[in-house]
Parts: sequence; structure tokens; C-alpha cells
Amino acid sequence: MKLSYLIVGLVLVALIAGCAPKAETSPAAPTGAPTTDVVPEAAETAPAEVPAEAAAPATTEIGLLVSGFDPAKEVAVKAGGIVTFRAVTGNHMLTINGKSLGKIEQGSVKEETFDKAGTYKVFDIFTKKSTTVVVTE
Repeated sequence: MKLSYLIVGLVLVALIAGCAPKAETSPAAPTGAPTTDVVPEAAETAPAEVPAEAAAPATTEIGLLVSGFDPAKEVAVKAGGIVTFRAVTGNHMLTINGKSLGKIEQGSVKEETFDKAGTYKVFDIFTKKSTTVVVTE
């Protein structure tokens, strides 16, 4: 009976020791070595450069389909932004506020830069569909 109490006691001690938090230790310095902390000097910081991609105007794509535009509703861009018109299905003939952008054949792309704030109506003569590009400052 005493042996079973001894075994139970040892098991409990082992469990308690295994669950106790462990103290963190740091490696000891070699004997005779100085124990000063080395603090790195502050590095000089150069002014941040603007990546080339950030300097480029934003580009928005409008898909041209035989069923209309994608997105079908208005598209918003900032002044100086570029709108890419991609003929996904069929051929298209676009005008922007009455000015011809020309024919865009299936698989082709045309880009237009919108420099001034305002609302521009884009009309496809072939599909008789329209969308709006809103340019903000």
C-alpha cells in the first residue's frame, strides 16, 4: 500500500513540475569577457522615393461587349486618369461627347486620357449603348 502512495506521489510531482512555467535564461558571457551591451548607431535615413508605379496615372478598363459596356454604369476616374476601352466581343465605334474615338475591332484596345474634370458620355455607334465617365479633381 505504501508503495502505491509513493508511486502516486511521484507521478503528481512529475505532473506539477511539467506544468510549471519555465524561467527564461540568457547565455552566460564567457569568463573574463566584458559584459557591456553594444548599441548600434542610428542609421541615416534618406527621403522616401516615390515608386514609378505611384507616379503613373491610374488606368481604368471598360470592356466593350455586343451587349453593351462592362461596367454598364458610370466609371469614375481622377483628372489625368486613363480609360482603356477593350473590345471583348464584336467590333465597336465609340464617341466621347460626340468626338470620334474611332473603330475598335474585337481583341483591340484604345486608350483615352481624361485631363479635365467633368462628365463624359461614351456612346457606341454599333451597339447603340452608352456609359458615362465622371472625372474628378
